[in-house]
Amino acid sequence: MEILITSIVWLVVCGLISVHLLRKQSVSLTVVTVEKEYVRKDIHETVLADRNEKEYELTKLRTENAVLGTQLKNEVANVEKEKARLKEIQAEMMSQFESMASKIARTNSDNFKKDSSEQLDQILKPLGSSLEKIERQIKETNESRIKDTTSLRGELQQLGKLNHELQMEASNLTNALTLNPKHQGNWGEQILETLLQKAGLVKKLHYEREVAGVTDEHRLRADVIINLPDDRHLVIDSKVSLNAYTRFCSTKGDEAKAELKDHIKSLRNHIDKLAKKRYEDLYQINSPDMIFMFLPIEGSLIAAIQADPDLFQYAIERNVMITTSSTLFVSLKIVSDLWQRNKQYENAELIAEEAGKLHGQVMKFLEDMHTVGKGLDNAKTAYESAYKRLSTGRNNVIKVATRIEDLGAKVKPGGDRQELLKKMAS
Repeated sequence: MEILITSIVWLVVCGLISVHLLRKQSVSLTVVTVEKEYVRKDIHETVLADRNEKEYELTKLRTENAVLGTQLKNEVANVEKEKARLKEIQAEMMSQFESMASKIARTNSDNFKKDSSEQLDQILKPLGSSLEKIERQIKETNESRIKDTTSLRGELQQLGKLNHELQMEASNLTNALTLNPKHQGNWGEQILETLLQKAGLVKKLHYEREVAGVTDEHRLRADVIINLPDDRHLVIDSKVSLNAYTRFCSTKGDEAKAELKDHIKSLRNHIDKLAKKRYEDLYQINSPDMIFMFLPIEGSLIAAIQADPDLFQYAIERNVMITTSSTLFVSLKIVSDLWQRNKQYENAELIAEEAGKLHGQVMKFLEDMHTVGKGLDNAKTAYESAYKRLSTGRNNVIKVATRIEDLGAKVKPGGDRQELLKKMAS
């Protein structure tokens, strides 16, 4: 029985304890839920307050920006007004200055103004003439340079055409020339002179034909001597070797090879002859170390070079330069350009000389202007001194004359003159 009661009591106690624990747990859950609700609400209020604060700052910044924009527009408008006012002040000051200058000029005598004007004309007239002369020379130099450049381009474009025409003429005349060596030489010299003229060189001025002379060793004859600036010269020898080359062109096989060897041998022999000549002894001309050997038919040189690649080097080692129509024409255009540049250089020296004269005239002009300024100052000082003695200074002439008249001196009636003296005296 006691055990049963004890068990019942124990069960009751355990039930009470369970109920208490359940109530305690429920209360704890309620507290946690309330706390979470308060925290969520607090966070929401914080976020809302922060957003409201940022919106307020944004509104404030927009307002300030609008105010600053308005102020900027006002400042820009004020600056524009100040600029306009400054221009008006400058114009007004310039007008006042011109008015003052005009008044000062009118205070000088007519003779002084006339002398000053004549003196300025005498100074400025030569100055203007010098400037016009220099401007004209510069313009002529520029036009000459442009013309020379355009001419050079045109001549280079015509080079191919000219060379083709020369080749055609050479082909047409081959049969007639191969029978007569003298005709060969004359024809080559004629082609050479055509090139000289096409390059813009003038006979007797830029080049001489068939200049002959006798040295201590042998007689010399230069086909063409080219004159260069600074008293320098070029020697050109016209070599025409057509017999072997013509036979080479009209044959084939081993026979053609033999004729080509004869053609190359003829060229080498002529190179050796030119190397032994001393053209610098011919009238003491200033010739460079290299002599130009002219071949009017380029095909003859091309065939020789193809068979003997060392032919150019062989000639250069003996101070001989082998040229054809195209290569010589370019060299002659360079010579023509040298003469044009030399002319421009001489014009530049004249310009420098005129510029020196101009500088001297400018310095004299400045000196005379300084003298004119001093004269104006002296005239103004003398005028003020004379006017002071006449009417404004102590014991001036008008006051003394007025006192004399007041003392009873007889004065010839002058009408307006006496009124003017009284006004100036007072």
